[in-house]
Amino acid sequence: MRCVILAVGLHWDSGNSVSLQFKAIADELVRRGYRVVLLVPGQLTDKVIDTGNPLVFTWPSKRPTKLQDAIFLYRIIRKYRPFSIVGNFAAVNWVIVVGWLLQVKNRIAWYHTLVEQSELDNHENAIVRIFYWARKLLVYKLTTSIVAVSDYAMREDLTNKYHVPARKITVFHNLLKTPVDLCPSAQENVNLVCVGRMDYSKAHDVLIKAMQHVAARFPEVTLRLINTFAN
Repeated sequence: MRCVILAVGLHWDSGNSVSLQFKAIADELVRRGYRVVLLVPGQLTDKVIDTGNPLVFTWPSKRPTKLQDAIFLYRIIRKYRPFSIVGNFAAVNWVIVVGWLLQVKNRIAWYHTLVEQSELDNHENAIVRIFYWARKLLVYKLTTSIVAVSDYAMREDLTNKYHVPARKITVFHNLLKTPVDLCPSAQENVNLVCVGRMDYSKAHDVLIKAMQHVAARFPEVTLRLINTFAN
């Protein structure tokens, strides 16, 4: 049975939309006859499933960026011999580098966070930013494919900043379940809900300013902001 390893951003029990998407991908791969190994961060030892399909393991570190995480991944790859491995978020660097060292056939990086976003939220100095750029440049050279979540990410970051050839890039938009019926409602009041981290790069300030104009014309419209991760 051919194996695929998926390193996801969070456990799907968190309700995180991207993690739910990858759990759905894992379930579909299982349905098609593949063995799937899911790697989740956060030291969630209570979530480990070491029998059946898919298998679920948790990284040694809360964020899979340390040497012990590379050793852990090395052992997982040696044991399950995947033909494809996919990395998300903090796991991308080790997934691609260790996958390359062990000659995994398909090494896929899923590109979520824009360079500009990281710079707005993290405030590193120029030397640190150059180091991160050079490191990621090397990592992306070792990939066989990169999936961008938007055309903008492909164009502005992968193509212009990291010089990734177009043949290696695929745009795949995040898949979200529709939480409510989209048919017109008979209710007079309209509630807009924005769920996400209150990071500067998310541009909640732009949304709030825009709501001033919306409320002036449509006073029945209200906005609720829900912070999913407090920094």
